[in-house]
Amino acid sequence: MKIFKLLIIILVVLASMSLPVSGTSNVGEYNKAIEAYRAVLKGEEKFYSYNSYYGNNFYYFNEYLNKFYFIEDVDYTLEVEYFTMLDMDGDGIPEIILSIGPIEERLILHYENSITYGYHSGYRGMKNIKKDGTFDWSGSIFYWGSGKLQITSGICEYEELCKYDGFEYDFPLYYISNEQVSEDLFWSFCAEQWEKEDADWYDFNDENIENLLQTIPVSPKTEDNSITFTLIIFAMTGFCTKALFRKEGGTREPELSL
Repeated sequence: MKIFKLLIIILVVLASMSLPVSGTSNVGEYNKAIEAYRAVLKGEEKFYSYNSYYGNNFYYFNEYLNKFYFIEDVDYTLEVEYFTMLDMDGDGIPEIILSIGPIEERLILHYENSITYGYHSGYRGMKNIKKDGTFDWSGSIFYWGSGKLQITSGICEYEELCKYDGFEYDFPLYYISNEQVSEDLFWSFCAEQWEKEDADWYDFNDENIENLLQTIPVSPKTEDNSITFTLIIFAMTGFCTKALFRKEGGTREPELSL
């Protein structure tokens, strides 16, 4: 029994040594995403744009802006004014959120399986973005709510957190997670949502891109931890197995049951 306790303690210590210290469970994928975002924003690589109106296609960053945000009357293309980096879908890999023009339309960049995807959010479609990735949206004073994104296999879907609907009837309806609730419960939920910490926004320029999009350093020692961990497990397993079947005056073979 003492041997097993010792083994458990050793394994726990080794496991803690082998885990990344960066706050993300997959440093390799995190760094790939950061490098991909940097390449897209510098115009070195294309991203795959999902656009329900114009269709889906690959674009370079400036090509995308010129196609979708060119104002012909004044011969001017709206620019990205500021941006932030947040984990919008909770997978441990951050997204880049770009705010375009004074109307604050959003372009969300998401990295998955070696592809950078882009999702467009129109006017008032993504406001008051919080650090946990949730946000507000508004159709009018009579129709608004809060939500978050779910992104799976490159497909981005909206998940409703709450909604105020004053259009359908003579009195407003209140929803939380698509279920109708009382007015008091609704406003209590909204108060908690609005009190969340706002995202940090940065002017969109080369300096801020370089400062924000930093990869996580990975030392050779950290990379070798998983190999070392595995070898030690094998060694400890062999040691414990030998000790388990040792008895005075010799050894016996372990009994097998089929």
